[in-house]
Amino acid sequence: MRIVVLGNGQFASNCLNVFCKFDDVDVALVLIDPDVSALHGLLEATCDRHAIPWKQTRAVNSPKIVREIRDLEPDYLFSIYNMRILRNALLDTPRLGTINFHNGPLPRYRGLNVYSWAIVNGESEYGVTWHFVDQGIDTGDVILQKHFPLDCDESPLSLSKKGFSAGVALLEDLVPQLLDGSFRRIPQDASKAVTYTGKDIPNSGWIDLTWPWQRVERFVRGLNYLPLPNPISMPTLSHQGKQFHPHLVQWCRQNADGEMPGQVVGFDRSSLEICVADAVVRMSDIVDADQNPVDLPDLLCDLDLGVGTRLSSES
Repeated sequence: MRIVVLGNGQFASNCLNVFCKFDDVDVALVLIDPDVSALHGLLEATCDRHAIPWKQTRAVNSPKIVREIRDLEPDYLFSIYNMRILRNALLDTPRLGTINFHNGPLPRYRGLNVYSWAIVNGESEYGVTWHFVDQGIDTGDVILQKHFPLDCDESPLSLSKKGFSAGVALLEDLVPQLLDGSFRRIPQDASKAVTYTGKDIPNSGWIDLTWPWQRVERFVRGLNYLPLPNPISMPTLSHQGKQFHPHLVQWCRQNADGEMPGQVVGFDRSSLEICVADAVVRMSDIVDADQNPVDLPDLLCDLDLGVGTRLSSES
């Protein structure tokens, strides 16, 4: 079985190591995206270690690259942590099809930032999928899928890491099925499909202080990508038009009589105690718009915040 891989980073490197365990798998070429700058060198080193040809390109759909892949006569094209949309001419190059890894359970979580959405939505289970690629967004037939528990303290980063580990293990099962042709193509149930685009942001990023505390906690945790750049939106509160971004929510106590959602009822040097619908929560790990840690006494002074202040859940 001859394959071409479009991939990046540690996950693609781990998958390449799986392919190389099988004598009947010939990795003819690996294409690496130079724009995925934080991941430079990982996949290249793995290719060199296994004597696999590789090249960097931004133009995976260019006629030159398409011709080069077609001349290799691959059985499959693998898209593994690939950020580029694959056009028809490229998808037509492999003899048996193009296979993609999606770090989410299909069809319920198609598209982008699905780790965040699963956490915010309160899912107790998550999953990963190897599937064929067609013209839609994550709409192709499923080949293999694995589900696992979504822990109550899961963050997008921990969930993505767990998903990538599951994806490598699942590939160990997938390759033998591709080699002997025993795999099944399972059409997705379109009635259960939800697709999230890069423009979709949970509640536009605003923490709604009228929510129950567990929903507030999930929302903030689901948008917490610290210390990495946030690809979707930081969880946001504002006062007098000025925004700040807490990244940790903890239950503090039950509401007392007269305490209203959004009301500040206490603070120390690193956290605010704020009323929500059914509890007082402690919010901490507060950063500014550039993800720099905020000195809370300075924030309180700058925003004229104090005990009794009502915070806004929107701009």
